[in-house]
Amino acid sequence: MADNNKTLVRFNVQNIKFATPNGSGFNSPVAYGTATKMALQADSSVKKIFGDGRRICSIVNDKGKTGTMTTNNINDEYEVAMGRKIKTANGLAEIKQQKNISHCVYFETCGMAEDGSIPIAKTWLYGVTSARPAESFDQNTDDINE
Repeated sequence: MADNNKTLVRFNVQNIKFATPNGSGFNSPVAYGTATKMALQADSSVKKIFGDGRRICSIVNDKGKTGTMTTNNINDEYEVAMGRKIKTANGLAEIKQQKNISHCVYFETCGMAEDGSIPIAKTWLYGVTSARPAESFDQNTDDINE
């Protein structure tokens, strides 16, 4: 019998992990850190071909998805695995990225179903490449008057 309990909304991205390739597949997933946002957008287009005054075919160009992952902190282990940092005797050093490393990203989202249950959706993204992360630092403020 089919489960007709539909998930109404998805929220709360959590448990981001990444896995890098090895000779026979992928290494064990490594925890990235705390996530605040995962935004995925389809990257596709349709080219319409016309002839004799009418559309004779449509060619779909589906490039997958582009995305933005927002976290509370940049994971140094991830940056080393992606070739943007190296470990030195004095700590980490940023280096120029020489290539894109295709890897996998895993994350979970919570949902709210019609019956009030909260199912967990587990998502793997394969063939992921990434660019150097953007950084932004803010001064903390509070409501205490001096």
